[in-house]
Amino acid sequence: VLTNLSLSPAAAYANTLCLCRSKLRKRLLSSNVRERLADYAPEQQVIDAFGEHPDDPLRGMLAADIRITLPDDFLTKVDRASMAHSLEVRPPMVDHQFMDLAWSVPSALKIRRGETKWIFKKASEKWLPTDIIYRKKQGFEIPIDAWLRGPLRPFFEQTVLDDGNILSEYLNLATVRTLFQQHCNRSGRHGNVLWSILVLGAWMNHYLSENDSSTSIPVAEQTAKAQAGRIKEP
Repeated sequence: VLTNLSLSPAAAYANTLCLCRSKLRKRLLSSNVRERLADYAPEQQVIDAFGEHPDDPLRGMLAADIRITLPDDFLTKVDRASMAHSLEVRPPMVDHQFMDLAWSVPSALKIRRGETKWIFKKASEKWLPTDIIYRKKQGFEIPIDAWLRGPLRPFFEQTVLDDGNILSEYLNLATVRTLFQQHCNRSGRHGNVLWSILVLGAWMNHYLSENDSSTSIPVAEQTAKAQAGRIKEP
């Protein structure tokens, strides 16, 4: 929060969206990779998409969401998950005419006294019960934190932390071990970063390792096993 307060609205929103922020990224990357990526700042994509909205940061955040978060994250996940089960999903609220209308609504009507989607909720009161409209937001996140502390822990240690792992050429495994230890003993919460590292490690072991990749177990299979089991935090 304090970091965001010191930044411009565009940079603050980019920092908020970052899965792995710049300071941690520098600690995670190996020295040679860090040198090669010295001029690369993935946050700049969000800043560019945010645009110039000095008097209306919400409009900038929505612009970044429309250009990056929706097509590259939310809609992609929905499409892949639905297609995996032979379902055809149609998100009517991304119809271009509806989005043009929503974009024209002033920000003061979108958030009022801390209530998000204010005008949309008020318009829905005619058709939906109040407890549905104003209930607490519920996400659809998978229990990555629990998996990494429990059923995926051995797989993470084997895939990422084993000596001679191909990841050591790209990441500082000492930093990864520290993050993983903090996550497992609950002195830190690094599930999303560790999950990304696990997926990268599984991909590298399968496609780039000189070892026989036929013996490797895909991360998707390990995840399915974790999901199928009755996960209880240790």
